[in-house]
Amino acid sequence: MCPEANQSAMLFVDGLDISCSVEALKELFAPFGTVLWSRLITDTNGHSFCFGYAQMSTHAESLAAIAGLTGTTIFGKTLRVISSTYSYEELRHNP
Repeated sequence: MCPEANQSAMLFVDGLDISCSVEALKELFAPFGTVLWSRLITDTNGHSFCFGYAQMSTHAESLAAIAGLTGTTIFGKTLRVISSTYSYEELRHNP
């Protein structure tokens, strides 16, 4: 189970490079606080859809990540980071 966290600290990130790993996603968000959980969305063959989710430990950390990462260009792709309405449980149980 994911450590306790404010659901409003769940973030959606779009514009990831196809080669991005879960560890790289965590490292991307780490400068803004504690990353409790992250997930890349993939197809049934494991190929990335170039978006994912990260859960920060506090709402303030999520706001810092949104401000710090939205519009950032990585591997020629521009990131978009927004608050997510999904919970950890919803994302964990739905492929």
